Amino acid sequence: MDKSAVWEYPPLSLLSDVVGEKAQRGDIKSIASTIEKTLKSFGVEARVAEVNLGATITQYAIEVAAGTRISEVTALAGDLALATQAPTGQIRIEAPIPGRNLIGLEIVNITSELVRLKQVLSSQVMQQAKSKLALPLGLNVVGFPLVTNLARLPHLLIAGNARSGKTTVINSFITSLLFRASPTEVKLILIDTKNVDMSIYNGIPHLLTPALNAPEKILSALKWLMAEIDRRHKTFAEKGVRNIDSYNQIMGYQALPYIVTVIDDMEALLEDSYMNAEDAIVRITRLGHSAGVHMILATQKPNAEVFSPQIKSNIPARIGLFLPRKLDYSVSLDIPDTDRLLGKGDMFFLEPELQKPVRAQGIFVSESEIQNTVSFLTKESKQ
Repeated sequence: MDKSAVWEYPPLSLLSDVVGEKAQRGDIKSIASTIEKTLKSFGVEARVAEVNLGATITQYAIEVAAGTRISEVTALAGDLALATQAPTGQIRIEAPIPGRNLIGLEIVNITSELVRLKQVLSSQVMQQAKSKLALPLGLNVVGFPLVTNLARLPHLLIAGNARSGKTTVINSFITSLLFRASPTEVKLILIDTKNVDMSIYNGIPHLLTPALNAPEKILSALKWLMAEIDRRHKTFAEKGVRNIDSYNQIMGYQALPYIVTVIDDMEALLEDSYMNAEDAIVRITRLGHSAGVHMILATQKPNAEVFSPQIKSNIPARIGLFLPRKLDYSVSLDIPDTDRLLGKGDMFFLEPELQKPVRAQGIFVSESEIQNTVSFLTKESKQ
């Protein structure tokens, strides 16, 4: 690709406009009334102050009488689930809702809404995000788009079981980057140990190398990344700057691209003694941020060996999807009470600034949407 050429960003028309059926939530007024009556029967005076309609969850935000202890409400989670006939037999209580004097009762919808990538990419919050590394997470429990910035995180760990939506979340991140960044702004290294998902992106100009699955090539790529970080830091020192943003401000057309490395099923790398991948990942995540090098790591096995203290200390930002054991959530998110996720993109997102994770419904991006995007970018790179 000619650096002097004007890059044509992919149009959102490449993404599907198809909107799925609206979520079925049951009789909201009846459920709100039941919540109030049930709490009152246990001596808790409260009213449903507002109802927030999420894609997967309906949140009933209650206001309790002065002097009521939060524990009086949280202790009644099972009784409330029984009284409201919660579809999963459980209610998650967020007490309090961050920044509010309300307690949130989250009841799973009878059926969920499908959150499309186009819906979030075209949202105001995403349009206003200036960073080329802005990532769309999905819709939060009140139905608003949730967006984060990989440059600020600066790396991300994702844990999710089979059919949890892990691969779809990864694809939504990669595709979003392709819509918002040119190959001179963001470069990608895609590592897929199972060699089943990442090869669909082969041919796009953003790739530093075709998708990798062979151990020797993966090891070579990690070694190259470590050397590139060192090279960039040396270049910054010569220019008297400390990070990639300051460097790019003075270099103009000679600006360096961010490098995002995505590794799916990272446990396969860490379990392979030949790879010695943990040391490389720790070094990259420790030194890469200022050099513009970021990692998104995903696993189906968030045990203590995969989520080692060294890795977790360098990657405080996490996404937890459906996992089979409560211990898995404790290891991956560092909090014990997160065993009520539903699969299919239902997630908790935790970043350093947050005291507790935020729940969201992740984005669905289809294979045809990815293929449309890849086809457009491949043709654009040849012009």
